[in-house]
Amino acid sequence: MKQTSDLESNSRKLRELIEGPGVGQILEAHNALSATIVEEAGIRGLWASSLTLSGAAGLRDNSELTMTEVLETLEAITAKVDIPILFDGDTGYGQFSHFQQLVRKLCMRRVGGVCIEDKVFPKTNSFLRSEGQELAPTEEFAG
Repeated sequence: MKQTSDLESNSRKLRELIEGPGVGQILEAHNALSATIVEEAGIRGLWASSLTLSGAAGLRDNSELTMTEVLETLEAITAKVDIPILFDGDTGYGQFSHFQQLVRKLCMRRVGGVCIEDKVFPKTNSFLRSEGQELAPTEEFAG
């Protein structure tokens, strides 16, 4: 098991992978074992989505998995691999202050980056056509 010395290293590696020449590959991982397999296959980055993290826990992708549960899984992954993670932060787990807290905790766990959706909390899965996808106000999301 390799260890990255700090968050900046994983963030830098993720940025280089995304902005570098050619096509950068990242593969989905939902636990430390799947992350280890991805790293051993020579893939340079991980994607941790709410869909597979929820599915691995036997839950719907509907904001049922708590921030704490997600952070525990991400911590287990970063303890085992040295490749950066791009994390699907859904809607940030509530208000803007919750997203700020999430980012601080992701930094503590050496997660390379996070993307968020512009939906209101709690979100519904984007693949469900039967439900409307209510968006957060532009001002709130831009904040």
